[in-house]
Amino acid sequence: MDAALKQLAADGFPVTDELLARLSPLHHDHINFLGRYAFTRPAAHSACGAP
Repeated sequence: MDAALKQLAADGFPVTDELLARLSPLHHDHINFLGRYAFTRPAAHSACGAP
């Protein structure tokens, strides 16, 4: 995130303290800090509609 902010600032984007205060991965429940992710696929349905 730091590298992205530095690039935005270098490109002339106004990176303000107000903007920085709103940036945090902790606001997103979908981020897993343990490094383990579970991806499940929905059950496939047959062409005739039977489960």
